[in-house]
Amino acid sequence: MQIVCNKKVNRLPVPTWSWLKINDSQMNFNMDVKQEEIECSRTVPSGIRLMEKEELERILPAVEEIKTGMGEEVGVFLHEMQTETIGYLAEKGCMAEDPLLLHYTSRDQGASFEDQIIYAREGSEITVIMDYSSAKDSVSLFGIRTRIYAEKNALVRVIKLQLLGEKADHFDDIGAVCEDGAKVEVVQLEIGGNRGWAGCHTRLKGYQSSFESGTGYLCREQQKLDINYAAVHEGKKTDSRMEVKGALLDQAEKVFRGTIDFCRGAKGSVGEEQEETLLFGRDVINKTIPLILCGEEEVEGNHGATIGRIDEALLFYMQSRGIGEDEAKEMIIRAGIEAVCRRIPHEPSVKLVQSYVEEVFQNET
Repeated sequence: MQIVCNKKVNRLPVPTWSWLKINDSQMNFNMDVKQEEIECSRTVPSGIRLMEKEELERILPAVEEIKTGMGEEVGVFLHEMQTETIGYLAEKGCMAEDPLLLHYTSRDQGASFEDQIIYAREGSEITVIMDYSSAKDSVSLFGIRTRIYAEKNALVRVIKLQLLGEKADHFDDIGAVCEDGAKVEVVQLEIGGNRGWAGCHTRLKGYQSSFESGTGYLCREQQKLDINYAAVHEGKKTDSRMEVKGALLDQAEKVFRGTIDFCRGAKGSVGEEQEETLLFGRDVINKTIPLILCGEEEVEGNHGATIGRIDEALLFYMQSRGIGEDEAKEMIIRAGIEAVCRRIPHEPSVKLVQSYVEEVFQNET
């Protein structure tokens, strides 16, 4: 079966010079693979449940209004692929002690997709941890869209661990809406795969709602990764914090767009975005686009990016203590990934990431 896609995704909310080629990305593939039902093993904790079809139909009008980081064309593609929608519900006041665990496996010569809804009712708390894997040499296509609705005072943590094989293409699209006092936390690790697109759009609709994200990536060889994050402040005294850490090796390419948008009426809101990118190859390509949009005066927005190679003084210090340049590089990359892993409240998932990274560096040597 030939699966063809040519969609415009990850658009900047306000375009800049076209010659920079950063206003958007083209998600394109033409792959002779077999579309099949997604392979997912689930561990569903007490207080969280899969939604029945009737429940999904009742909440769909609210969910369909949720914008996602990659944009509406992902929804068009999923519709073309007749993708099933899966919904998870946290009941009102539910404080789930254990995470909802979702393990996805992408098969060789296979293509699989999922359209996912996470709905947290008032005062509930839910943690969702999902990891994606495939065999090292398998050629595959994997895509997922996650839309989150957090009612008043709800807390939703979503952790995504992309650990696919080096010949897998993938996309991972997130959208969220937060009502009064609600909070959404997103942790995203992009370590494996071949070509990848990721996005997250969070609408801080309610008073004192908040969004926090920790994103980590490791791109090597000819990997390409395109990311688009946006925090849209609508309610008063809303808060957003985005932190991105990553490393590029060999001939890898990465684009990160990070937008903080203060809408009219978002008085007293605060937004912050920080990125640290380490470059470990002369042929790597990095593009970072931090953007602050402001339609309200009484707000505070901060952004910054640190992009470059290993500090010479640090490298000299490490070498003077018997640590070679390659070993120093590995230690610094691991430290960045570990910093993101500290946001994962599930030790087996952390060990899964550590094991994958260990295998990556073994293959590098």
